[in-house]
Amino acid sequence: MAEGKASTDSNKPADSSAAGKAAGTQPGAAVVGDRIGGGSLTQEQIRDVVTARPEVWDNCYMIGAGKSRDFVATVTVRATVGPFGTVTVADVVRSTAKNKKVDTCVADAFKQLKFPAPKGAVTSVITFPIQFEGTELVQ
Repeated sequence: MAEGKASTDSNKPADSSAAGKAAGTQPGAAVVGDRIGGGSLTQEQIRDVVTARPEVWDNCYMIGAGKSRDFVATVTVRATVGPFGTVTVADVVRSTAKNKKVDTCVADAFKQLKFPAPKGAVTSVITFPIQFEGTELVQ
C-alpha cells in the first residue's frame, strides 16, 4: 500500500505533518488571506479542520500518482468560507500537478469540509496549499 505525504513551507502557515496516515496524502496548512466583511479564521482552526479529514485527499493523491504511486505537486486553493463554516467556493489558484483531474479533486475535497463559523459570522477567504510529496511503502 502506498502512503502519500503532504507538507507546507514553514514561511507560509503552520506544519501539519502529524495528521493523516491513510493511503493518499496529508493535507497542508492554511494561509488566512482576504476577508470579506471582516470575518476571520485562525491558521490553527483551518489546519485542524483540514488535517482531521485526510481521507478527502486520498483520491486526489491516487489520481495524480496513477500506476506509479509516486506523485509530487502543490495545489493551492482559494476557498470562501461562509458565515456558517461551509465552503461556498473553492478554486485552484496555482498548481504544479499538470493534471486537471487532480486540481478538480482538491477543489471538490475542500467543499466537503466544515469550518468553524468565521469570527464575526461573516464570510472569510483563505488560501491553502496542498503539497503532495511522493510515497512511502507501508508494510
